[in-house]
Amino acid sequence: ARVMRSDRGFICMNEIDLALFAPKPRPGEKESPIKPGLFKDADMKMMSVLLAKLPIPFVREIVLTGKRYDGVQAANASRFGASLVDAAVEGEENMLNKAIEMAKELAKKSPPRNRRTVSVLKYELVRQYLLLLTEGADPISSGIASSL
Repeated sequence: ARVMRSDRGFICMNEIDLALFAPKPRPGEKESPIKPGLFKDADMKMMSVLLAKLPIPFVREIVLTGKRYDGVQAANASRFGASLVDAAVEGEENMLNKAIEMAKELAKKSPPRNRRTVSVLKYELVRQYLLLLTEGADPISSGIASSL
């Protein structure tokens, strides 16, 4: 369950605002210490995570605008048919309570006799992205799939 506070915090991908890929700094500007290729395949891997979870139009808005979504916006991005979080609630205690409530509902579908089925279903939802993230290695044995 993905729960966010409605009264504090935001989610964004603001690389567009950081000008990480400026070829040369303008007079008086500092050169960015982060250069393209510094982290091997990082952009491709981050994009694969976003595309595994969100529709392309939503990813486009997130990446190309750097928009900040507060908790309410993150939970109600319905124009894209998806949201960044499952719920937004006010206050830290309410956030924890909501996460526990949602986890209990999810747990009903995953009793011990059904955990392997749930695991396989979750894996298949994102298989192509896991293979990219693990560079072709088996996602199950690499341990990545267990964190789904």
